[in-house]
This record gives sequence, structure tokens and C-alpha cells, in this order.
Amino acid sequence: METEVAYLYREDQIMMKIALVFALLCLLGFPSKAAEAAPRGYLTTPAELQEIKKLADARYQPYNNAVRSMIVYGYTMLPKKWAVPAVYYWKDNKSTSEPPWMTEMSTAAYGLSLAYILQKEAAFAEKARQLILAIQEVENLNGDYQRQAMLNVSIHIPKFIYAADLLEDWDGWSLADKRAFQEWIAGVAYPVARRGLDESGGNWHAWATSAVLVMADYCWDRPDLVFKSENAALDEKLTAAQAWELARREFFAQAG
Repeated sequence: METEVAYLYREDQIMMKIALVFALLCLLGFPSKAAEAAPRGYLTTPAELQEIKKLADARYQPYNNAVRSMIVYGYTMLPKKWAVPAVYYWKDNKSTSEPPWMTEMSTAAYGLSLAYILQKEAAFAEKARQLILAIQEVENLNGDYQRQAMLNVSIHIPKFIYAADLLEDWDGWSLADKRAFQEWIAGVAYPVARRGLDESGGNWHAWATSAVLVMADYCWDRPDLVFKSENAALDEKLTAAQAWELARREFFAQAG
């Protein structure tokens, strides 16, 4: 029978491979178009989604069921609300499914943006925007400087970026919205993920690498922003381009 230690090690290796593959996908696509005022398409693009919608409208499977499920999910998320704290204290939390305002809300934001592209229902886009604005109410994602924050922030916060990216062409997502979100990413989210590049290995390090790549790419057109680690011992002040290059080097070091 597999021991708990062996099981946890095996799970860590699986998650590390997933995170490394995702980081590689990030590297293949970024940052050549990062400054363009158009959706980057981190996991998919509006054009790809429209092709899927055409197949769904023609009743091809599994596209038809998948699109219908996505739209139903969008409507389900419209009334949902999450209480967002100004400062979050992790305490003894060791779960990647906590806290709900990070894990569930990020998934909802991205799901709503997907549903918007598929259905062109403005209510989906507006709700996604509200959730992206809501996460910015958090002024400190790691009030008690816990290690779990590095993993959870790295896994879940990028989903808000995927959502914002898909809203890029929507009239309701303004330049002011984007700039405020970029500033929050650089000042609040990035420092936590950045620390993961130094203080953790395995899938923790891999998720931190992919998160830093996405965060830096999304802020590529903001050379005025400063990217620092929450580790005060590091006297590091980077531009988005430098943060991206740092994560690129970390990826290749991790991949061997």
C-alpha cells in the first residue's frame, strides 16, 4: 500500500509537470504581442472561441454541449457574491481551494469572460469586470507571511488576468480599468508569487514561474510599474520585462 509520504510526493511531481508545461506555453506565446491593445489569448483566444461557437451552433459534439454548459455556468454565476477582505491572514490554511474569494471568484471571472465571448451577453462581461474590480479590494494577500499564499496566489490570481484579457475588446472594460488592475498586480499579487521563485521547489516553484510570466506579460506596456518580492531581504526593483526574463530563466533552470 502506498504511504502518505509517497502519495504526496507523487502528487507533487504530477502537479509540477502540469505547471511546467503551462509555463512553457506561456513562454511560447509571450511577450511578442504584449503591448498590443487586443486580447492576448493566454489559454484561448476570442477567434478560437468563435470557431467553437460555430461548431456548437451546427450541433457538433462535444462543442454543442460544452458551449451550452458554459453559458449555463455564466447565468449561474451572475447572482454570486463573495466577501473580500482588505488583508487576508492564512493562519493554518493548507488547502489550494481556499479562500473562496480567490479560488471560486477567479474561476467565475474567467468562466464569465468565456461565456461572454461565446454568447455576446453583456451581463456576463459586466459581472466578470465586477469580480476583477472586487479582487483589487484586497490590499494584502499575505497578511501573516505564510508559504501557502505563494502557491494559492500563483494558481488562482492568473485566472483574473485571463478574464481581463478576454474583455479587452469589450467597450465596458476601460483603459482606466486595465491600468488599475495592472497596478494591483504589480503591487499586491506579484510580490507573493515572486517569493515563490526563491523559497519553494517542486510544483510550488513551477506555479510561481508560470504566474510571474503571466503577470509580467500582462503589464508589459507599463514600464512605469515596479515589481518587487514580498521578501524584504531582496532589494529588487524590476520592470515588467525584467520580471518576465527572471521567470524565463527560472523556468529553464527548473526544466533542466
